[in-house]
Amino acid sequence: MQPIATIPSIMICKLFYCALFLLVATNLSAQQPTPLKPRILISSDIGGTDPDDNQSLIHLLMYSEKFRIEGLISSPSFGEGNKEEILKTIDLYEKDLPKLLSHEKEMAAPQYLRSVTKQGRKGAAPFKGYDRATEGSDWIIKCALKKIRSRYGC
Repeated sequence: MQPIATIPSIMICKLFYCALFLLVATNLSAQQPTPLKPRILISSDIGGTDPDDNQSLIHLLMYSEKFRIEGLISSPSFGEGNKEEILKTIDLYEKDLPKLLSHEKEMAAPQYLRSVTKQGRKGAAPFKGYDRATEGSDWIIKCALKKIRSRYGC
């Protein structure tokens, strides 16, 4: 039988080693690279009454190696926006791509980005939220139902 005075010492040692194990395990797991890029699908009112979405799309394309861009949907509720605005931005991105590739080799290919660019509803949605399917809404459903995670697109 152990003396009473050593029991708290043993418990403190066990707690210390458990805490140390959890600290090391947490640090090691936090440093593991993400195995898959996050899948994203962008719905934008680009080309509408405010240029903020043009700027945001350019910003996204500069970081395209970080994500699996599965769709670029134009769905403006005001103004004259359409998928042509997205395609114009991709054209500008393509002009700078050779310079960008010198810094990052996995930038999204312009032809791929064009293939996932779709037109959503133009104008305000009706009270019930929808009235007919669009190229963009069909694409969103296709991407959401995709079971096999391929490297590019739906």
